[in-house]
Amino acid sequence: MNWEQEQLTNWIREAIRIGCVGGCWKGRFPKYAWFRDREVVYEGRLVNKGNGDYKGYALTDDETPEGI
Repeated sequence: MNWEQEQLTNWIREAIRIGCVGGCWKGRFPKYAWFRDREVVYEGRLVNKGNGDYKGYALTDDETPEGI
């Protein structure tokens, strides 16, 4: 795993740990997880519930869930 993948994995784990999640849980993983890195909020969307793989992207202020 390269540094960038490791950082993204840590962000998803931290989001789940602190409860910044939404949607139905699919097995052991939430459908959505959000993480704020300074001024940017990222959303991770579960794409493989068997492996816990997420696809992530930055959100605009209008897209950011309240309280994140």
